[in-house]
Amino acid sequence: SFERTFTYLSLAMSIFVLLQSWIEWGMSRRIITGDIVVDLLRPLDYMAMQVFDVLGFVAGNFIAITLPSFLLVVLAFRMPVPLGLNLLACLASLALAFLISFLIDFLVGCVGFYTESTWGISTTKEVIVLAFSGALVPLQFYPEGLRRALDWLPFQAIYNTPLSILMDGGLGPARTLGMLGLQAAWVLFLLAAARAFFARASRVVTVNGG
Repeated sequence: SFERTFTYLSLAMSIFVLLQSWIEWGMSRRIITGDIVVDLLRPLDYMAMQVFDVLGFVAGNFIAITLPSFLLVVLAFRMPVPLGLNLLACLASLALAFLISFLIDFLVGCVGFYTESTWGISTTKEVIVLAFSGALVPLQFYPEGLRRALDWLPFQAIYNTPLSILMDGGLGPARTLGMLGLQAAWVLFLLAAARAFFARASRVVTVNGG
């Protein structure tokens, strides 16, 4: 229905603001300036340091944008959003979605060790994620074959999963846990891939020809 689609897209845009870490841009900038060397020499886990650095930004966006947008949709426009245990499941799903989005951005940022600038690949990544995650168009509007193909990609776990859990109060515990489990599996896979890529890419960092 129009109301359901409007609600979905409104909440998707508020989640889009929430999940933007811009980590790849920051990594690229510090690689170009050479400040990345200071980060690598610190006795701290680089990825964990970036996660906690981004969390403050995410928390601010949640309080200032995402939560008010949700309250506006539910209370002011009275859109059909079930209110129950699905809210708690949605929060857990959003946390996993943040980790998936962050790890994808981190992988793109690691490309900067080879290319320095990540502008092109970051822009391409953004278009792919928005198109295949359900952020711009609900995945239910896609052809069935394409929807099945997207089930094998992590992008749908960023927007479609938390929004489906939030808006469909009849999913049931088993299906909800299954969707959260799939998100967790993507987090583990991307975490392993990001750590392996970072360990390899950080060895080729070049600063001022050194």
